[in-house]
Amino acid sequence: MVCEIPASLTHITDTPRTHYVEDCILAIIERYFPPRKVIVFWHSVVSLVEEKRGEEYVYVPVYEEYKAEGWLLRAIHEAGHWPVEISPAESNYDFGKPMDIRVNHQHGAYLLFTRCRDEATVLGRSVFAWQMEKLSLLPTWNPRARFLVTLRCDGAGDNTLKLSYVKQIFLELQRVMVYNVLVLAEIFSQHLQCFTWFPYNKTARNCEEIRDVTLLDTWVSHEGRGMFLHGRCLYPVKFPTNIGGCPLRVNTVIYPPYAFPLEGESHSIQVSGLEPRIIGYIAQQMKANVEFHQTPYSEDAYDLIGNDSNIVIGNMNYDNDYSVRLEFTDSHFTDIHTLYVPRALQYPQWIAVARVFVFSAWLLLFLAVILCALLMRYLSASLPVTAPQDGTYRTTLNCLSVSCSVMLGVSVPVLPLSNPLRVLFFFWVVFCMTINNILQSYVTSLLVEPGFQHQMNSFEELTKSSLKLFISERVEWYFYYTDIDGKRIVSYNDTNSSMQMVFEEENSAIFLSSSKMSFNLRSIQNKYYALSENPLQLHSVMLVKKGWPFLKQTNTVIRRLVEAGIPNKIMSSVISTKSYGHRRVGVWNLVTKYSSLSAEQLHAAFLLLGAGLALSLVAFVAERMSQISEHFRTRSLAQNYGQRFRSRRRKLLRL
Repeated sequence: MVCEIPASLTHITDTPRTHYVEDCILAIIERYFPPRKVIVFWHSVVSLVEEKRGEEYVYVPVYEEYKAEGWLLRAIHEAGHWPVEISPAESNYDFGKPMDIRVNHQHGAYLLFTRCRDEATVLGRSVFAWQMEKLSLLPTWNPRARFLVTLRCDGAGDNTLKLSYVKQIFLELQRVMVYNVLVLAEIFSQHLQCFTWFPYNKTARNCEEIRDVTLLDTWVSHEGRGMFLHGRCLYPVKFPTNIGGCPLRVNTVIYPPYAFPLEGESHSIQVSGLEPRIIGYIAQQMKANVEFHQTPYSEDAYDLIGNDSNIVIGNMNYDNDYSVRLEFTDSHFTDIHTLYVPRALQYPQWIAVARVFVFSAWLLLFLAVILCALLMRYLSASLPVTAPQDGTYRTTLNCLSVSCSVMLGVSVPVLPLSNPLRVLFFFWVVFCMTINNILQSYVTSLLVEPGFQHQMNSFEELTKSSLKLFISERVEWYFYYTDIDGKRIVSYNDTNSSMQMVFEEENSAIFLSSSKMSFNLRSIQNKYYALSENPLQLHSVMLVKKGWPFLKQTNTVIRRLVEAGIPNKIMSSVISTKSYGHRRVGVWNLVTKYSSLSAEQLHAAFLLLGAGLALSLVAFVAERMSQISEHFRTRSLAQNYGQRFRSRRRKLLRL
């Protein structure tokens, strides 16, 4: 195929038409670079020098004066189809400057120049590696754009050495996830070879390993005209939907129920949970073998991804701070973070009877018993002599005993014989039957379910309490502008250990996802209560390296799973499998199944029995002491009267 330079790029007349390299570059730009997208144009860098700027030392590139690059830059500018950004990642680049919204916020293509050399810079790596690192830190970095790298080797050299330089360029680009690249290198005079590489080669069983470079086409030039010999596509599709069993390496942050280990202590582990199952669907679609590697959680997400892995799972969330070097998959699950406070303590069984009525009602009942006893005593004392008499109602203590017996539903030894007492007794029995029914019903229910004390159920109560609040560092920002004292907030990054610490400490609350709390239902069964206020919805995603070529395919699988409701079903399955058989017995069990009362539920009855026995013992001791005191008093009186009687008797005998 003959590929002439387009008219828009060939109207420059003041430059000789001997730039066959530049002609090839212009032909590629016109055909493959998207119009109205920014082209990054980076001149050839000779070396890096250390320079002091302000209080810091920075490395400044030293550019090579190459007129052909200037001619090429001028041709691109005069064409007017592409905005050009020249060497954007120098040390003095302003990362805080606003983006130009007139064009796409990401770069559209990259045009780079480098030379054949082995020397390392003062940083210990090549100049090209330094360039790629600087570019990858830009907010407009686009590793999926098309890259065109021109390798200039002065003079005729060993072709094998030149190919090694080409391979080294691909290696440096692979480190920043750049695969859509074309390298131009002059192997023979007036012939410009176009090289690329394919990460996945089924024939060679290649899995992202740079073993060989592929010659796509050759540009030849003759008398000012250039052409590609084969006319092949210079930016072919490199990533198939089927990668043929190549490994899919996944770094796993242990965060149940999203991801938790099953067995094994090696670097490659067997994990289960919501996200490993989703990864299984993705790997099934890609025909990949999954390798899970455990990694500890770190605030710096760049430490999580590693060099070998491409995905990080473990309930990751969106964070704009990571968008420079990392990307996010579509959300696969939405979790609700809730404040969990200690559940109100259960009332003791022994105060079940006391909780039937309030204190004023109990006081009124005791006063009614005493008043009834006094009325019985008054009516019994005011009876005429001809009325039937009964000694049971002649004393206040006996009347009080009769009144209490009726209140408790106990039969009295003797019924009243007079009509006034009978009328009073009848109405007292009716009143006590009503009170006794209420008392027995409430006591029975309170023995079965004693109930709970006041439950904290608002955020305002939490702010006024003295509870310590444990918050993950991931969501600590959510409480920055609340009324909670900062001294009471304890931030953590290891959720598993912090949960264990919270559950062992009574005076503490925790801000946690509802799914994780449900997953740990067995260990914290009835200890915590979820506040209905201030819930936080967070979308769980997976982190991938920026430029990972399978992100679009992964998002397609995730979207289809979410549309079918598969992640919610998986989460329910994981939680129910963990907590099945450990749920709290509800009230409905009392209707469908009989539950026998235990001795613990009869604390109130035994407590009243003990109190009665103690009062009986006190009464017995008091009565016994009274009898002994009466005996001694009678004896002393008898002795006094005896002495008087004997003295008078002597006087009478003398007379």
